[in-house]
Amino acid sequence: NLDTSAATNMGTFFHSCSNSIIDVSNFDVSKNENFSQFFEDCKNVTQIIGLENFDTSNGITFDEMFNQCLKIEKLDLSNYTEHGKFGEDGIMWVKKSDYTTGYQYY
Repeated sequence: NLDTSAATNMGTFFHSCSNSIIDVSNFDVSKNENFSQFFEDCKNVTQIIGLENFDTSNGITFDEMFNQCLKIEKLDLSNYTEHGKFGEDGIMWVKKSDYTTGYQYY
């Protein structure tokens, strides 16, 4: 298991990952401040396991966290807390490339 308990900047951590499933169930992100582009451009990912357990209470930036995750249909963000800012555009994730479906944070 990767020890992420002391990490404060995990921006672009999985950027351009080619896996279809990402398992973050053992990640401790409680000290992380930068979630920007964390999963950006993971175009083949269909599922992210353990995302509902992320402690984002220290997060400051989340912009484009799920940008271009083209195959994800559902995300469980029920445990997310947004105490910080979301960058200039305020977007946590943006619509899929075809702009017909997707998610956008307001």
